[in-house]
Amino acid sequence: MATIEGSTTNVYDQVPYPSMSFGYTHPDHLATIGWLLGMEPADVERCRVLELGCASGGNLIPMAYMLPGSEFLGIDFSQREIAEGQAELEELALPNVVLRHADILDVTPEWGRFDYIIAHGIYSWVPPEVQRKILAICRANLAPQGIAYVSYNTLPGWHMLRVVRDLMLYASEGIDDPYEKATTAAAVVDFYANATSEEGAYGSFLRSYNKTVQIKLDSTNGSQYASVLHDELEDINDPLYFRDFVARAAGQGLQYMCDTDFSISTGTRISDDVSHKLEEITHGDRVALEQYADFLACRTFRRSLLCHREVQINERLKPAAIRRLRAASDARPVSEQPDLYGRSTEKFETPDDKAAVSTNHPVSKLAMTLLAAAYPSSIAFADLLAEARARLAAHLAEQGGVEGPEAEDVDSEALAANLLSSFGYSRNLMELHVWAPGLVRSLGERPEASQVARCEARRGTWVTNVRHERVRLEPLDAYLLTLLDGRHDRPALLEAVIAGPVAEGRLVARRDGQPVDDPADARQVLARSIDDRLTWLARACLLVG
Repeated sequence: MATIEGSTTNVYDQVPYPSMSFGYTHPDHLATIGWLLGMEPADVERCRVLELGCASGGNLIPMAYMLPGSEFLGIDFSQREIAEGQAELEELALPNVVLRHADILDVTPEWGRFDYIIAHGIYSWVPPEVQRKILAICRANLAPQGIAYVSYNTLPGWHMLRVVRDLMLYASEGIDDPYEKATTAAAVVDFYANATSEEGAYGSFLRSYNKTVQIKLDSTNGSQYASVLHDELEDINDPLYFRDFVARAAGQGLQYMCDTDFSISTGTRISDDVSHKLEEITHGDRVALEQYADFLACRTFRRSLLCHREVQINERLKPAAIRRLRAASDARPVSEQPDLYGRSTEKFETPDDKAAVSTNHPVSKLAMTLLAAAYPSSIAFADLLAEARARLAAHLAEQGGVEGPEAEDVDSEALAANLLSSFGYSRNLMELHVWAPGLVRSLGERPEASQVARCEARRGTWVTNVRHERVRLEPLDAYLLTLLDGRHDRPALLEAVIAGPVAEGRLVARRDGQPVDDPADARQVLARSIDDRLTWLARACLLVG
């Protein structure tokens, strides 16, 4: 944030905003989209990153830990948050990240060029002059092939949310204490959600929004209410239409690339009939098309990527670009006995949100099974294509068949097109990457967890894994994670658990839901529980090699 004239108290110092990681902002994701659009983004492992409004470094520090050859600079106007982040940096001894207490208005071209600039959760909550400065920084401090990420609240969706914001502001007017203010605001939303009729759109909307607001106030520092305080109750909350943001960026010499949620920009979740109609209305104007899509979705938030206007980007994606990338997917065949080698259509579905892709292309079907087996690791396109084709060739040889000489080119084009369309539909369905973090898939004798995750586990229940994803921990997970420094084997972990949470009464050995009283039996139960949780921690990508 920036200074606001007349303000003497920085509420971010009183109630720090939760500092956390955001997967969409990682250089790997930004560079991947850059490649797809025909750019030459900087090598993720040797880049410079600037984050405006970095809080205490919850986003930058995990990046710096996993990318030791890159440089990271974060600035924030909250002196308290910067001090907390600097304390964590001292504990981690990371030399490639700097957190600086500074105003966004203080940034000058002399700070140098950055390959990636991040401004998450800032733009809509600062005065117009600071909004202009954010975009000016993206112009003056962005490398020629650099990519800037700016998130902001959007209309028309925020027309609805403004009603709730106005209600919360009205109910908490005149309350100075930030925790009382947030509590009062949350209470009035809860009251109105239950007081309105169960029939009608307004009551349905209030009840839906109430679910996101009603989080019990933390007994010590109120951090769980910080998002309510800083998002809905800030003096400034200035949503705008997508087309107006693009125009403002253009005024600073920047061009809109796409949204980090690729499905928003590709329109893959819009039906074909609606998509064709919007194409007719907008005459192919990409910005107008996305603005109409925002009206269709009543969108409230965007994560836009920007680059210099001089950069040539491909508005039409070319599947060939995928050949330079890596793919990862957890989608699995819906059929119990899928036909992977024939021409029958098979559907592959993710286990979480049921996003799905269907194909009758044998190499693509085999590639999907290879990706699922390797997940969460990614596979380079060339390797994926080669292995899928090798499996198909082996099957054909068994059947006495043989491929034609043109098959490799056809398979390459079909696989690239299928991967790209899947990525365009949902990042949960298909991930594309330029970079592969080192993932530990099996447990060694002395497991070691990410140093960043161990540090975060001592402070709370949310940690960042090596894929830059947020992971929520159960109490035993958090306790074990703090011990996984590569020096404790399983017997040592068991003794630590018994001497720690068990002795303190925070953990009880149970079998079939009932406490185990016999000490020897209890040790066996705890030992199995530790093995289970270690396996889960590995699957959650929290271990390092």
